Amino acid sequence: MAFSLYVTSGCNLNCRYCFNWENAIPTAHHQLDYSTIQEILRAGRAGGHRYLTLTGGEPFIHPEISRIIATAHELGYWITILTNGILVTDAMLAALAAIPQIRIRVSLEGATAGTHEYFRGPNTFSKAIGNIQKLIRAGIWVGIGFTVYDENMHEIPAMIQLASELGCFFVRFSPVVRIMKGKQALSNVALYEKALLSILQTQLQMRDKLLLPIAEQAQFSLPMEALTTKQCEAGCNFFAINPEKIILPCPLIRSIPTVFRKQFEGKDDFRIVAQAMEKFFAELRPKLRGVCGHCEHKTTCSSGCLAEKLSFDLAVEDEQPICMKRMIAKLSQQFSVDDFELLQKAWTSQLSYSMEDRRDIGKICYRQSPLWSVWLKAPGSQRRG
Repeated sequence: MAFSLYVTSGCNLNCRYCFNWENAIPTAHHQLDYSTIQEILRAGRAGGHRYLTLTGGEPFIHPEISRIIATAHELGYWITILTNGILVTDAMLAALAAIPQIRIRVSLEGATAGTHEYFRGPNTFSKAIGNIQKLIRAGIWVGIGFTVYDENMHEIPAMIQLASELGCFFVRFSPVVRIMKGKQALSNVALYEKALLSILQTQLQMRDKLLLPIAEQAQFSLPMEALTTKQCEAGCNFFAINPEKIILPCPLIRSIPTVFRKQFEGKDDFRIVAQAMEKFFAELRPKLRGVCGHCEHKTTCSSGCLAEKLSFDLAVEDEQPICMKRMIAKLSQQFSVDDFELLQKAWTSQLSYSMEDRRDIGKICYRQSPLWSVWLKAPGSQRRG
């Protein structure tokens, strides 16, 4: 099971559509101290959590980030760090290279300087690219995080190509969630459909390099219902702890008043949050409206991603605006049977890898679904450590 630790709300950038805490309280800079982080990390392992994401704000501005990473490694976590890629010093590079089972996901909002810097500010693209190259040369597993907006969607194919040329392991695409400054961004069903279609078409165009090595790992392909109708894992298989030490089932839905949250006090809190969210979803199902209220997958899906409802200014009981099952059924008509089966095998392989050591594979984060990821190397093929 996995959790994200927001070690700080501070950041060295001021991105156009950022949805993190610093933008809500511009004069405040909250961060967890090392002793608190150590307590949380120990509680997480005692509670059976294995996968840790360190994020912010920008995690590399935390004055004790190297010590935090070392402690997490000593406790047995597999670590992912989400970063804008600007503050990777030589000392940090050496520290990261010494730790196996660590991934760095660098946020790029475009495959060109003009597009990326429209979102992230001047002189950020070349710095991020240069540090990606340094990380990869040091033998560190690096991926790209690409938030999809109306303004950068046209660069999806170029981003996949750039990541491949750099030697990255994957690109994860995430349609914008319209909260905080992200409220200024455009989001609609067409954005999701166009973005996903572009991702799928590019993968098929590069099938020999991207899809075939991954699909070969799958002994079978899961039916699409198994990939697109799982319950949101917020609070159950996943949670986040913010810089104020509050446990959130998912940081993207923190503004929903009925979603449970709790001040961290110890390892038992994670179980309490999980139980509360299971109850939340159980109570939500009878209240679902529209198609979701009578869908055959109602009990397993629970109406999908709550963050996407926020993007469309909907209530949690409303019909899911982005139904992945319907969207995939629609997009699949644009591909041959053989091509779509190849995609399904690749998704199955990715999902089985990402669910390693998970206790409940009936849940998934729709925004981290294999449908939104492009693996440039077969999962696990060059695992470090």
